[in-house]
Amino acid sequence: MLLIMVAVLILFGGKKMPDFARGLGKTLKELRKATGEVEREFKRVMDEAENPPPPATFPKPSIPAPIARIEPASAPEQKPSQEPGSEVTPPPPSPPEDGSEYHSDI
Repeated sequence: MLLIMVAVLILFGGKKMPDFARGLGKTLKELRKATGEVEREFKRVMDEAENPPPPATFPKPSIPAPIARIEPASAPEQKPSQEPGSEVTPPPPSPPEDGSEYHSDI
């Protein structure tokens, strides 16, 4: 530390020495603070590893919640699509089986 102060005194002069010392003090303070936080966190993790916390328990509900039943919406019946001009005509009736003549009025 003394060696650093001597180097700063030689390089920057006596006027800058108080500012440098102040900055160095703040830096060392932050370094100690960060080191302490890391040490505390390390100790906490080690304590948890040795003594794991008990598993969480949740109270069971006394009455089960009702389950909502959702019915699917019925789709409207759709007729087969037909193009205009392509109308379907029913087949002609078959002749009678008793042998009588059949006359179509079509």
